[in-house]
Amino acid sequence: MYRIISEHNVVVDDGATKSPANAAVANDSASFADELRSQFKAFASAFESEFDSFKSDIRNYVQEMEKRVCDTMSSLEREFNSRVKKVEEDILSCLAVTKQLETTFKNNVSELQTHNDILQRRLNRADIVINGLPDGIRDLRQPITKIFAFCNVTVSSADIQHICYMSKGKSVLVKLNSVYLRDTIMANYHKSNQILLNDIVGGDVNSRVYLNDHLTQTSSKLLYLCLSVTLANGMLDELDMNQCAHLLDVSCGNVSTSEPSSAAIST
Repeated sequence: MYRIISEHNVVVDDGATKSPANAAVANDSASFADELRSQFKAFASAFESEFDSFKSDIRNYVQEMEKRVCDTMSSLEREFNSRVKKVEEDILSCLAVTKQLETTFKNNVSELQTHNDILQRRLNRADIVINGLPDGIRDLRQPITKIFAFCNVTVSSADIQHICYMSKGKSVLVKLNSVYLRDTIMANYHKSNQILLNDIVGGDVNSRVYLNDHLTQTSSKLLYLCLSVTLANGMLDELDMNQCAHLLDVSCGNVSTSEPSSAAIST
């Protein structure tokens, strides 16, 4: 409905008169908006519920995976510890067997060394080692019998089993056929005067000729240690059996197996 103001010819809309059709449209619009809002709220609520359920499922899945990982790690740790313990037990067992074998080996070696030393002593029992003779003598029997004559013992060729140089010509080894003859010669040698080289081979050299025992390797090492202690300290220290055994053990690798100096071991 319009009103006309004649003075200025202005048309003013006072608003349309509400008809039943317009009212129905307005009601439909309001109902659609309410329905749309209701559907949106329902969708939002459903989405939130679904999202919460999804978060719960994710949380449960993560917790389950964490539990599985922890269980797996615990199982691996137990298996690893079990295997490590088994390896440690095997190592300890091997170590015990090794120590037992080492002890057995040392005992066997010690027994063999003792047996070898006994055999060497028996083999060398009738031997005499002579130091001080020059190298290069072709017939050693003549000077050897002459040396024994200075010891008041007559020795024939039949009494001598073998004569040879040893220690690169520094010594002469005499193997006799009789232990009694050998002991008699050594006993008289220690009682007699000094034997000089010029008395045996002539010439102007008056150096001494020494007669010594044919020592075994063990006896030579022990004698070497005694001489070393004597030379180092000026006098022989008194050592007990354990100290002597210790010195003998630690020095075996450095001790020469050659015969000691004749001047040092002769009286």
